[in-house]
Amino acid sequence: MALARLMADIEPVPQTKMGFMFCPRYDTLVDTQTEVIVREKFPDTKICPCRNRFTGWPKGPNAMAHEVYSEFSRQCLASANDKWQYAAIFMGEPDCVPLSVNWIEDVWNEWHTCD
Repeated sequence: MALARLMADIEPVPQTKMGFMFCPRYDTLVDTQTEVIVREKFPDTKICPCRNRFTGWPKGPNAMAHEVYSEFSRQCLASANDKWQYAAIFMGEPDCVPLSVNWIEDVWNEWHTCD
């Protein structure tokens, strides 16, 4: 939650190039105060609780990543009017998120300009 707050804190204005999705483990809740803070800078914030019960490394994190990516794919490929409109998914963990002041702009430009 502290990292999510930091990611929100370094954004000077609400972010329009990236959504934010909390993906808590089956036995974890998203702190509602942190959700409010993140939503202020990432208006497109979602919560996707992971339901699998795998624990331990590497099984637990890999199962969560698979579940998150599967939900992302399902929602982006849906034919309903409320399908997600994203070009890509950028997964992060507390120990591997870039946090330069304009990291989102850098990642967005890289994705949209490289072949």
